[in-house]
Amino acid sequence: MFKGTKVRCDFAVESALPMEEIIEQAETRANQIIAQNREVTFKEVRLEEASRLCSLHRLPEGAGKIRLVSLGEDVVTPCSGIHAKNTPEIGRLRIRTFNFVKPGAIRLTFVVE
Repeated sequence: MFKGTKVRCDFAVESALPMEEIIEQAETRANQIIAQNREVTFKEVRLEEASRLCSLHRLPEGAGKIRLVSLGEDVVTPCSGIHAKNTPEIGRLRIRTFNFVKPGAIRLTFVVE
């Protein structure tokens, strides 16, 4: 279902490690989470509650209710896209490119195989 899907995300980076090592660790960690067979759940909440649970830096103007997507207990993010029912449906994630968008932040482009 998601094979070949290409996604771009921005991340804060606070590490003295070489960027290639950070990328390798990020890809490994993402695939570990995928392999854990976590259930993907959705919850619609008011803006105030969402701001306590996750970062809301890229919301549309005037957003009142926010759909939160959770991967188990520790990964919560606002999103309006389509999602798997559980993490194994995603497949293997491969980081394709990265670039710096500003000091301390990188943009990753990845694909699922």
